Amino acid sequence: MDSASNRPRILLVNRAIIKWEDKILFVQRSKNDSFGAGKWEVPGGKMDEGQDISNALNREIMEETNLELAEQDNIVYYQSRIIKDGKYAGLLYLEIFGIAKPKTNKVSLSEEHDDFKWLRYDEAFNLNLTNDTREALIALEQKILSK
Repeated sequence: MDSASNRPRILLVNRAIIKWEDKILFVQRSKNDSFGAGKWEVPGGKMDEGQDISNALNREIMEETNLELAEQDNIVYYQSRIIKDGKYAGLLYLEIFGIAKPKTNKVSLSEEHDDFKWLRYDEAFNLNLTNDTREALIALEQKILSK
């Protein structure tokens, strides 16, 4: 048996903690979303086949917020789990978080999100955050506050 057939299929998600001065950009998932409707998160999304991490992140950020990134740290935190249900059930879910700075703070949202906010790190925890975003913020606190 080919060892590649024993490898899990992966759903790879790339997200950015986008900082403008002392604030972080949060986007609210659409109330019509099938997963996490109405919750707040940092922007990002699934990587397309054949894209590298940097290109995928830039594409996702542009699609969701119309922001162009000026600089980024690609991988500063990651988490993974096996998806339990839904259309991706059984896949390995790998989520990568980086920290980035945009060229401007002028956000224009796609239909995937209903709202956005620029908040200081300590204000973020008043939002109804996705678990993944909350965990990444906690894990990256020192790096976020030092940038």
